[in-house]
Amino acid sequence: MAKIYPTFTDDFHSSLGEYKIFNALKKLPDDWYVLYSLNWNNKLQSGKVQWGEADFVILNKIYGLLVIEVKSGGIEYKEGNWIQTRLDNFEKNPMKNPFKQADKSKYKFISLLDNVLYGNKKCYIDKAVWFPSIKNIGSDSLPPEYDDKIVLTEEALDNPL
Repeated sequence: MAKIYPTFTDDFHSSLGEYKIFNALKKLPDDWYVLYSLNWNNKLQSGKVQWGEADFVILNKIYGLLVIEVKSGGIEYKEGNWIQTRLDNFEKNPMKNPFKQADKSKYKFISLLDNVLYGNKKCYIDKAVWFPSIKNIGSDSLPPEYDDKIVLTEEALDNPL
């Protein structure tokens, strides 16, 4: 079983999807580490501090680091806008671009590791977006940055590896 930090939480930011993924990632083998809701910050040149959060960061000494952004509920992309439909009351709300959210965390971790890895040491870092409430995604209605290789859906809950 993967090592998950924190080992227990009852705060999933009102996200059933994050709860399902937290439990699914426990199925990963012993040599995987999972960090849930990892906060980070950047001090910008202007002096302002930019805060961010990675829903999940998964680490493995062979495969590297994967940042996962989670969006549950119904997900739509229309005319350049992301829309999320809540599962409890079917209310539709605009949402941030999950690919860009994952990118922010990905590049933060690249920056951090660039400062500590020397010589020929490498750590592969990438991002994924997980839609745990969706079975199939029609990629024809999604933005150009959509890529099947970095998108997980409900099916991956059974076998997250």
